[in-house]
Amino acid sequence: MKKKLKNNPILGILNTLYESGIKPRKRALFLLVRKYAEYLPIRTLCRYFSVSRSGYYKWYKRSQEDNPYEDIIRMMRNIKHAHKFESYGYRKMHKVPEKSFPLLGEKRVYRLMKENGLLSSSIHSRKKSIFRRALKSYSNLVNRHYFADAPNQILCTDITELITSEGKVFLCTVLDLYDRSILSFQIYKDQSVRLVKATIRKALEKTGTSASTIPVIFHSDRGTQFVSKQIRDLISKSNGRTSYSEPGTPGDNAAMESFFGSLKKEFVYLYDFDNIEEVQLGISAYVDFYNKIRIHSFNDYKSPYEKRMEYYASLPSI
Repeated sequence: MKKKLKNNPILGILNTLYESGIKPRKRALFLLVRKYAEYLPIRTLCRYFSVSRSGYYKWYKRSQEDNPYEDIIRMMRNIKHAHKFESYGYRKMHKVPEKSFPLLGEKRVYRLMKENGLLSSSIHSRKKSIFRRALKSYSNLVNRHYFADAPNQILCTDITELITSEGKVFLCTVLDLYDRSILSFQIYKDQSVRLVKATIRKALEKTGTSASTIPVIFHSDRGTQFVSKQIRDLISKSNGRTSYSEPGTPGDNAAMESFFGSLKKEFVYLYDFDNIEEVQLGISAYVDFYNKIRIHSFNDYKSPYEKRMEYYASLPSI
């Protein structure tokens, strides 16, 4: 069991950051102690993560008092993850745990799911506005078709905001829809055209797109950076095409939003970053883990790297 703990990829990221002087929040370490308590004694885990046992037990007791439904919430998360119940509303979910928790009513299930981000997404029609009709027409070549037949055919890009002690920084990322791998990322202190240009240029260098006979599609929202002439020219000169989501529809770039959600829940929210350099180091470690180790349901529970290698291995020999 010790081997299982030491070889855990998340702990590899922790060790990398520890060596650089970046320490996670104490609550994050307590959560890891609780997670691995079934494999190792609490004493050993507390020593491993450099936290006191008394501090852990106080936190654990307080967390149980603060959230008496923690076991139920964990059960709901496991159900959605194991069975892909993405379309399960609170009524259906209520029918699953009620055998174990017969006193839990539908309203309580609804509240717990809502508070913990477990409710199914609903798609509502949006009324057209004069503002939307006035927007310049940009083609949506992806149109919610989140699949590609091969690497480097359809790439998505977006920007998200991260917080450090010195202020906000902005992460721009390029993701390949074929295997959900991250091809490139850049972190700047502003969300400028310069940030997007550097990220896309780095992705183009990796893919060798300019030499390809098949135009690559770069899909994004209609942020001013992405629709700028500089970005459109960079992509077109590299034998690429631009594609843009419809206004006010974040679901049109769902794969990118999903990655940002995983990044923040699994890593960013566990740390307090002092500056942009620490963010750079941390994101680099997470992206390496995400591409090479973290399994993805879209890839039949293989990592992006594994799926990509399988594709190249399937090509006929020249």
